[in-house]
Amino acid sequence: MVVLAVLLAYGLMALLGALVRRKEPEDGPTLADKADAILRARRGIGKFDASFDRMADGTQLGLTSDSAIGWILLGGALSATAVYVATMNELIAGLAALLGGLLVFMVFHTMRNRRRKASRPSFRTAASSSRGRCGPG
Repeated sequence: MVVLAVLLAYGLMALLGALVRRKEPEDGPTLADKADAILRARRGIGKFDASFDRMADGTQLGLTSDSAIGWILLGGALSATAVYVATMNELIAGLAALLGGLLVFMVFHTMRNRRRKASRPSFRTAASSSRGRCGPG
């Protein structure tokens, strides 16, 4: 019954949000919209947001910062659920949520330089092509 009520409330909120959402201009974002992200990145928490955005973009998984946060939260929720079902202990499940979210964050963090590595040719490829070899051997 509670799940049904939550789903109904979510559907109603999503419908109302779609009705009052500001429409995107046909000619793209305005100059003020573009400048807002740059100005936010220069101040306090904006610096963290900008670095998190760059990390999510650098994974080359097609993630935005919002979807990366969603994956981190999902990892935490799934690990907490699995540990709680196994142990029935809220404290251990809370720690598992932190560790699960941290694990997903660490995976994103290790993948953050994939864009730079993909755009840079490897030394071995450049060296073998400079010798003029066409095939194996």
